[in-house]
Amino acid sequence: MPEMEKTESEATSIVDVDSPHISSVKSDFEDQATKTQTQAIRKEHEAEDKAREYAQKASDAASDAKKKAGIKGKEAKEKAKASSKKLQDNRDNPVVMGNVVILTVGTIALAAGAYQKHKEGKLDWQLAGTIAGVVGVLGMADYFASK
Repeated sequence: MPEMEKTESEATSIVDVDSPHISSVKSDFEDQATKTQTQAIRKEHEAEDKAREYAQKASDAASDAKKKAGIKGKEAKEKAKASSKKLQDNRDNPVVMGNVVILTVGTIALAAGAYQKHKEGKLDWQLAGTIAGVVGVLGMADYFASK
């Protein structure tokens, strides 16, 4: 009967990680000076790739913003037309016209009164808050009275 030859050695080699022949890359490898032409070309290409990527992102963002602005502009224009049409349709309604007159006269009176108090040096946040509260109460009363 033929015998098989043993090809394995009895001792296995274990790598000693503390030995001086094993080296690791330092953490500041990217910051080290370029030593070869190949490294210089690679860094140049990486910089160009990053620049292209940032330019593409900026272009995409600008394009998206332009599209959104166009949509918002159209929506605002349509809303203004609808409001104008609503006012035109209710031109004969005395409640709507009364509200328009009250709003116009009230705004002028408030502006004139605020300017007068400002000239006298008596316009402060307490007075402005009180007036804003009165305007809110009157607006709510008008809303429920008009319903």
